[in-house]
Amino acid sequence: MTTLKDAYDRFGAGIFRHAVAICRNQADAEDVVSAVFVKLAVRLEVGTLVHNPKAYLHRITHNECMRLVERRAKSPCLIEHPDDLDLLQVSESHPDTSQVNHALAALPAEQREVCVLHFFEGMSFVDIAAALSISVNTITSRYRYARKKLALLLEPSHDV
Repeated sequence: MTTLKDAYDRFGAGIFRHAVAICRNQADAEDVVSAVFVKLAVRLEVGTLVHNPKAYLHRITHNECMRLVERRAKSPCLIEHPDDLDLLQVSESHPDTSQVNHALAALPAEQREVCVLHFFEGMSFVDIAAALSISVNTITSRYRYARKKLALLLEPSHDV
Protein backbone atom coordinates (compact mmCIF):
# COMPACT_ATOMS: atom_id res chain seq x y z
CA MET A 1 0.00 0.00 0.00
CA THR A 2 1.66 3.17 -1.17
CA THR A 3 -0.90 5.94 -0.65
CA LEU A 4 -3.98 6.71 1.35
CA LYS A 5 -6.00 6.87 -1.88
CA ASP A 6 -4.83 3.36 -2.82
CA ALA A 7 -5.88 2.07 0.58
CA TYR A 8 -9.27 3.75 0.38
CA ASP A 9 -9.90 2.50 -3.16
CA ARG A 10 -8.94 -1.04 -2.21
CA PHE A 11 -10.48 -1.36 1.27
CA GLY A 12 -12.94 1.54 1.74
CA ALA A 13 -16.13 -0.31 0.80
CA GLY A 14 -15.28 -3.26 3.03
CA ILE A 15 -14.39 -1.03 5.95
CA PHE A 16 -17.72 0.75 5.51
CA ARG A 17 -19.67 -2.56 5.48
CA HIS A 18 -17.83 -3.66 8.63
CA ALA A 19 -18.66 -0.36 10.35
CA VAL A 20 -22.34 -0.52 9.34
CA ALA A 21 -22.56 -4.06 10.69
CA ILE A 22 -21.48 -2.91 14.13
CA CYS A 23 -22.83 0.65 14.32
CA ARG A 24 -26.15 -0.30 12.72
CA ASN A 25 -26.52 2.97 10.85
CA GLN A 26 -24.80 4.54 7.91
CA ALA A 27 -24.09 7.98 9.40
CA ASP A 28 -22.12 6.52 12.31
CA ALA A 29 -20.37 4.11 9.93
CA GLU A 30 -19.25 7.05 7.78
CA ASP A 31 -17.79 8.72 10.89
CA VAL A 32 -15.95 5.52 11.75
CA VAL A 33 -14.55 5.16 8.22
CA SER A 34 -13.27 8.74 8.38
CA ALA A 35 -11.57 8.08 11.71
CA VAL A 36 -10.02 4.85 10.41
CA PHE A 37 -8.48 6.51 7.38
CA VAL A 38 -7.29 9.51 9.40
CA LYS A 39 -5.42 7.07 11.66
CA LEU A 40 -3.98 5.34 8.62
CA ALA A 41 -2.92 8.70 7.14
CA VAL A 42 -1.05 9.59 10.33
CA ARG A 43 0.65 6.21 10.31
CA LEU A 44 1.66 6.57 6.65
CA GLU A 45 2.89 10.12 7.21
CA VAL A 46 5.35 9.06 9.90
CA GLY A 47 6.51 6.22 7.66
CA THR A 48 5.31 3.30 9.77
CA LEU A 49 4.91 0.14 7.71
CA VAL A 50 1.62 -1.74 7.74
CA HIS A 51 2.35 -5.39 6.98
CA ASN A 52 -1.25 -6.60 6.57
CA PRO A 53 -3.31 -3.51 5.66
CA LYS A 54 -6.64 -5.34 5.44
CA ALA A 55 -6.38 -6.83 8.92
CA TYR A 56 -4.96 -3.56 10.30
CA LEU A 57 -7.83 -1.49 8.89
CA HIS A 58 -10.48 -3.93 10.11
CA ARG A 59 -8.90 -3.90 13.58
CA ILE A 60 -9.03 -0.10 13.69
CA THR A 61 -12.62 -0.24 12.40
CA HIS A 62 -13.60 -2.64 15.16
CA ASN A 63 -11.94 -0.46 17.82
CA GLU A 64 -13.54 2.75 16.53
CA CYS A 65 -16.96 1.09 16.41
CA MET A 66 -16.57 -0.18 19.98
CA ARG A 67 -15.67 3.36 21.12
CA LEU A 68 -18.77 4.68 19.41
CA VAL A 69 -20.98 1.96 20.90
CA GLU A 70 -19.60 2.73 24.38
CA ARG A 71 -20.29 6.45 23.91
CA ARG A 72 -23.83 5.63 22.75
CA ALA A 73 -24.42 3.46 25.82
CA LYS A 74 -23.53 6.41 28.03
CA SER A 75 -26.01 8.67 26.16
CA PRO A 76 -29.49 7.17 26.63
CA CYS A 77 -31.10 9.84 24.44
CA LEU A 78 -29.42 8.46 21.32
CA ILE A 79 -31.36 5.64 19.71
CA GLU A 80 -30.03 2.95 17.38
CA HIS A 81 -31.83 2.62 14.06
CA PRO A 82 -31.64 -1.01 12.90
CA ASP A 83 -33.63 -0.14 9.75
CA ASP A 84 -30.58 1.82 8.57
CA LEU A 85 -28.60 -1.41 8.36
CA ASP A 86 -28.15 -1.82 4.61
CA LEU A 87 -25.18 -4.10 3.99
CA LEU A 88 -26.45 -5.22 0.61
CA GLN A 89 -27.69 -2.91 -2.10
CA VAL A 90 -31.30 -3.74 -2.95
CA SER A 91 -31.63 -4.42 -6.66
CA GLU A 92 -34.39 -5.48 -8.99
CA SER A 93 -32.41 -8.54 -10.04
CA HIS A 94 -32.18 -9.72 -6.40
CA PRO A 95 -35.40 -8.69 -4.62
CA ASP A 96 -34.56 -10.87 -1.60
CA THR A 97 -31.70 -8.54 -0.67
CA SER A 98 -33.98 -6.66 1.71
CA GLN A 99 -34.78 -9.92 3.54
CA VAL A 100 -31.08 -10.69 3.92
CA ASN A 101 -30.42 -7.19 5.31
CA HIS A 102 -33.22 -7.64 7.86
CA ALA A 103 -31.90 -11.08 8.82
CA LEU A 104 -28.36 -9.73 9.27
CA ALA A 105 -29.73 -6.86 11.36
CA ALA A 106 -31.42 -9.40 13.63
CA LEU A 107 -28.12 -11.10 14.50
CA PRO A 108 -26.22 -10.14 17.64
CA ALA A 109 -23.44 -7.65 16.80
CA GLU A 110 -20.62 -10.17 17.35
CA GLN A 111 -22.18 -12.70 14.98
CA ARG A 112 -23.06 -10.03 12.40
CA GLU A 113 -19.48 -8.74 12.44
CA VAL A 114 -18.04 -12.21 11.73
CA CYS A 115 -20.54 -12.76 8.90
CA VAL A 116 -19.71 -9.44 7.26
CA LEU A 117 -15.97 -10.05 7.47
CA HIS A 118 -16.25 -13.61 6.19
CA PHE A 119 -19.03 -13.33 3.57
CA PHE A 120 -18.48 -9.83 2.21
CA GLU A 121 -14.78 -9.23 2.85
CA GLY A 122 -13.65 -12.77 2.12
CA MET A 123 -11.54 -12.93 5.27
CA SER A 124 -10.58 -16.33 6.67
CA PHE A 125 -11.46 -17.21 10.24
CA VAL A 126 -7.77 -16.95 11.14
CA ASP A 127 -7.57 -13.43 9.69
CA ILE A 128 -10.79 -12.39 11.43
CA ALA A 129 -9.48 -13.73 14.74
CA ALA A 130 -6.25 -11.76 14.27
CA ALA A 131 -8.11 -8.57 13.31
CA LEU A 132 -10.46 -8.79 16.31
CA SER A 133 -7.89 -10.17 18.77
CA ILE A 134 -10.01 -13.17 19.73
CA SER A 135 -9.55 -16.90 19.27
CA VAL A 136 -10.34 -18.78 16.07
CA ASN A 137 -12.64 -21.05 18.10
CA THR A 138 -14.70 -18.04 19.17
CA ILE A 139 -14.92 -16.86 15.56
CA THR A 140 -16.06 -20.27 14.33
CA SER A 141 -18.67 -20.48 17.11
CA ARG A 142 -20.06 -17.05 16.27
CA TYR A 143 -20.16 -17.99 12.60
CA ARG A 144 -21.92 -21.29 13.30
CA TYR A 145 -24.58 -19.64 15.49
CA ALA A 146 -25.07 -16.87 12.92
CA ARG A 147 -25.58 -19.36 10.09
CA LYS A 148 -28.17 -21.26 12.13
CA LYS A 149 -30.08 -18.08 12.94
CA LEU A 150 -29.85 -16.80 9.36
CA ALA A 151 -31.16 -20.13 8.07
CA LEU A 152 -34.17 -19.86 10.39
CA LEU A 153 -34.80 -16.23 9.55
CA LEU A 154 -34.54 -16.76 5.81
CA GLU A 155 -36.80 -19.82 5.65
CA PRO A 156 -39.59 -19.20 3.13
CA SER A 157 -42.27 -19.65 5.81
CA HIS A 158 -40.60 -17.22 8.26
CA ASP A 159 -41.56 -13.52 8.28
CA VAL A 160 -38.57 -11.27 8.97
